[in-house]
Amino acid sequence: MTLDPTHDWELSDHGAERLQQRGVRETELPLLLHCSTPVDEHVLQLMDADVDREVAQRKREIEALERLRGCQVVLNGEAVVTVYHPTKRRMKRNLRRQRAGPHRASQDKVRCDQRESASEKL
Repeated sequence: MTLDPTHDWELSDHGAERLQQRGVRETELPLLLHCSTPVDEHVLQLMDADVDREVAQRKREIEALERLRGCQVVLNGEAVVTVYHPTKRRMKRNLRRQRAGPHRASQDKVRCDQRESASEKL
């Protein structure tokens, strides 16, 4: 049997008790299962190399998040239409639309559709 760390493992009563006794949170268990190295048929161990690899990966993710801060993705159904860093003015406008609720957003869509149809006529 090969251990699959991505498997949806069931936690036994004994396992839950041992987690609590050993200071491991149940919410940390998926991370432990995902990042650990199989050392035996039924055993996973979180090695120093595993920790170093995962920390480096998360640092890269944090750097990407910092670089992408404020970035907007425009979707059409399942398709990504465009991605861009909006100006402060556009960002504020989008936030105002969001606060105005779905009614305002539908009004803006109607206006946008009207502008598009008017420009097509020209």
